[in-house]
Amino acid sequence: MANRNLAPSKGDLYRGVITLEGRADLTASSGVVATTSVGLAGDQSIATAGFARTNTGLYTWTLADKYLGPVFATVALEKATAENLVVELVSIDVSSVSNTPIITFRTALGSTGAAADCTNACKVHVIVRAVDSAN
Repeated sequence: MANRNLAPSKGDLYRGVITLEGRADLTASSGVVATTSVGLAGDQSIATAGFARTNTGLYTWTLADKYLGPVFATVALEKATAENLVVELVSIDVSSVSNTPIITFRTALGSTGAAADCTNACKVHVIVRAVDSAN
C-alpha cells in the first residue's frame, strides 16, 4: 500500500464543477460500435446524444445536458493490438444556443500525423470537467 493520503478533495475553485466520463469502442469499418458514459459517482448515467464518427479518424461526443462550459477535457486511446496510432483532442464547443458541449477528437498515425481509423478494435476514453448549468 502506498504511504500517501489519496483522499479526494471536496474543495474546488469553481462551484458546480462535475466530472463526466465516456468511452467509445471504435472499429475501422463501422466507426463507433458501442459507448458508455457516466457521471461523477461512476454509477450515474448521463444524458448524451452520443459518440459519432464524422470523417476518417474524426469523432465527436455530444452531451445532451446543458453546461456552462468545460473546464478541462482529456482523451486517451486503449488499443487492442499494437499499432502506430495516437488520439488528440481537437476542440470543445459550447457556443451553441443550447449550451450542449460537443467534444471533438481525432485518431491519427503517430509517424505522420495523418488522420486514420483504428485498423483493429480500440477504445477511446474521454474525461470532461464541466460547470453544471444548474449552479
